[in-house]
Amino acid sequence: YVVKHRMDPAWFRHRKRGYALWEWFIVVPLFPATIGLFTYASLGSAGFYDESPILPEGQVYEDPEGHFQFPITSDGWAEVTAGTFSDTESVLELRGPVDHLSAIVFHYNNFTLEELAYDRRATFYGELSLAECNESRRFAKRTLSVVVNIVCKGRQMGDPALLTSSIVETDDGLYELITQMNVPGLSFSRLEPSVLEMTGAFEPL
Repeated sequence: YVVKHRMDPAWFRHRKRGYALWEWFIVVPLFPATIGLFTYASLGSAGFYDESPILPEGQVYEDPEGHFQFPITSDGWAEVTAGTFSDTESVLELRGPVDHLSAIVFHYNNFTLEELAYDRRATFYGELSLAECNESRRFAKRTLSVVVNIVCKGRQMGDPALLTSSIVETDDGLYELITQMNVPGLSFSRLEPSVLEMTGAFEPL
């Protein structure tokens, strides 16, 4: 069962200035994670990271704590030190096979699925120009947990950009896989399918 919905960017642009009182309870706690992701992503691209060996294409990465998994769908991904691409406590951080491509997993235990998905859509629209977003929902393969996939395409700094969020429900709260890619057109076309395949297969264990 999959529900697809393309969000209208005008819905966000035409909202009244500021947030309603209830929205601040969502935005304020999530603000450090959101800002950290987009502020610190450039550090990894510049080479300021310690990394583990390259993860082989075809491997399924399984969380050591047993909460989530996803496939490595192309060569060149490597785990890097937590804090490389974010200033918050991430569960996992990976640098991609090219500069300006990264993946981060966050854990939340004080938000609902709807709250996190709402915040992420709004954040992605704010980060991209000419943004077009698609959201789909499905049941996880092994459980009845809901998995949300948000895919937004647009432009950043003149180049094509892709932002994705995959959110899974577990007994230990929500886990979110965020990917960010901002590369020239030829590289974007080559890498986009594998990034979407990886994020689309984010699953709870």
